[in-house]
Amino acid sequence: ERHQKERLDSHRVICQGPWSHGLANDAHLVAEFFTKEADRIEHAFRIRVREEIVRYFNVLRFGPNRLPHFYGRPIVLFFPLHFAAERRRLLDDREHRHDGVEAEFCVARRGEARHLFGVAVGVAVGDTVGDAVGVAVGVALGVGVGNACITVDDSANLDEAAEKIRISKTLDLAASCSSDNSVLLFDSIYDEMVAKLEHEGGYVLNDEEKLKLQNTIWVDGHLNTAIVAQPAYKIAGMAGIELPEGKLFLIVPETGTGPDHPFSGEKLSVTMALYRVKDIDHAIELTNSIQAYQGQGHSCGIYSYNDDNIMKYADQTRTSRVMVNQPQAASNSGNLWNGMRQTFSLGCGSWGGNATNNNITWRDLINETWVSKPLTETKVIPSDEDLFGDAVMAKFN
Repeated sequence: ERHQKERLDSHRVICQGPWSHGLANDAHLVAEFFTKEADRIEHAFRIRVREEIVRYFNVLRFGPNRLPHFYGRPIVLFFPLHFAAERRRLLDDREHRHDGVEAEFCVARRGEARHLFGVAVGVAVGDTVGDAVGVAVGVALGVGVGNACITVDDSANLDEAAEKIRISKTLDLAASCSSDNSVLLFDSIYDEMVAKLEHEGGYVLNDEEKLKLQNTIWVDGHLNTAIVAQPAYKIAGMAGIELPEGKLFLIVPETGTGPDHPFSGEKLSVTMALYRVKDIDHAIELTNSIQAYQGQGHSCGIYSYNDDNIMKYADQTRTSRVMVNQPQAASNSGNLWNGMRQTFSLGCGSWGGNATNNNITWRDLINETWVSKPLTETKVIPSDEDLFGDAVMAKFN
């Protein structure tokens, strides 16, 4: 927080989103607010935007994992989730450019990124990454759509798995792209694991409730933004479902994948699809099918103490990250218990149409100049015989 405050004076920080209606109609008033109120930013944040900032960007979202985004002296544009389209007036001087990264924009639907101009490097977050390269940003560094799939095999500690799935599923009310969207349970532990998930606060929907919830989460084929990052009781109330007291997340039994089975996609809510699988091969096949629809290249998780299953899962799924026995949403972007690089921008590689599948950090968001001087002693290229050996070279003679 100290570093953040020290650097805010030298950045133009524009905050866009659902709260901007009550804060300012002109984005530049928001920018001025940020830069002039740096010393009281946390307090001012909470007073001026009230529950909206708590819901969508709590202090953790503007905390340590966001600090690297300031190191390159950027203009930073925050667009919470699917609210990006609400505001269009971003910059007065669209010809103005800086060195280093100039904007991070999180956009929800294809085409919205086209409204961003006058920036040198853009980080596109969401399912617009295919269009991001065509935006007038100079360089687009895309990061992909989340739709994390979590497998629990027959070697897992089920109490541990249930607790950590609950932690991940409810973190930030599932606004994270790393939230558990589908959980795959081995058939041999299915019933026991479901009972443990219910004990942790999960509520398993019946077929009638599933249809009601589907019609609430998706409206005219699009995700209903009113359910994003909302508590389970509120979503259930919107759907006309009586939710027992103490239930924290919704569990939807599912069998299919793809657009005809929308629960197999990203839901941005405390709702997860639940699948039954026979073994690790079935889990891999189903995970790939789910993520071919949404989230390919982003991340998977597995609760297992069988290294063969873990490595097979990692090798045969099209994923950039596999969290093992960890709460997915709290682990993908780096945490105290693992070695992942801290970020909130997760590259998905060629699987997700991105330039990288790294955890994008400050090194990706600045320009570096390499100064090269000759070595004191020039390296010598070894001969073919030294490199390949006599046995190999004999085949070419």
